[in-house]
Amino acid sequence: MFAHQLFYLFIPLAILVTVVICVFVWRRETKKSKARIERMYAEGLLRRPKEKPAVIDYDVLPEIVKIISRGDGAIAAEMESCAKDHAAYFENHRAEYAERGIYSIDGIEKEELCWMCMVDLLADNHYAVEIDWKTETEDILYNLNFIAVKIGLPIDMETLGINDERIENVRLIKDEDDSITWAALCEISTALKPKGSALGFIDIESDSYVLFLTEENQNSKETLIKLANRYGRTIGFEFQRSIYGTFRSEPYPEI
Repeated sequence: MFAHQLFYLFIPLAILVTVVICVFVWRRETKKSKARIERMYAEGLLRRPKEKPAVIDYDVLPEIVKIISRGDGAIAAEMESCAKDHAAYFENHRAEYAERGIYSIDGIEKEELCWMCMVDLLADNHYAVEIDWKTETEDILYNLNFIAVKIGLPIDMETLGINDERIENVRLIKDEDDSITWAALCEISTALKPKGSALGFIDIESDSYVLFLTEENQNSKETLIKLANRYGRTIGFEFQRSIYGTFRSEPYPEI
């Protein structure tokens, strides 16, 4: 009789425990799913909806170029010519655009063409570099070191002590879901700050990263962010990592 009573007592207890476990697993998986989506946003695999300004301010492009290039007037002037007459600029630079698979400006908005022009001008003159989402750490550091020398930043990327092996070990220890390239960018960004330098990115709405270097100066960084926002695009400095299923990041600041 006593055993019979225990049996009926055990059933609701077992149901309760099962429900608690199910809720716990559901919350954990939901958290992981949200973290995965945030990581995909951060890596450029998904795009955050962003309202474009009513009027695109093309005057910001030469200003952005000047800041990132430390006042290179030649490419700033070239950027200005593109912003004034993008069709004529395209005709004079068909070969460069063909490398991106753009053979005609039909169906391409002026704002897209000018933004890509800015990226290419900075990259071609070694003020920025565009890397694939699965680029090896050594190649990232090599290109960033080239930029540092170009703009006169007193930093040697080799002294940061960052390599693929170190990044992979950190990812394994922390159970991270980031790609090794994204993890490397986060490590590089963190290591540069105490040295007075900042790693920035120019968003081109793809799964590649356009990177540049500048001084760790909040005013300068905020100026670049504001200028990009006036154009309806994003320049940012946030490289955050997903740790234990929780993505530690804030949305790109709308300043």
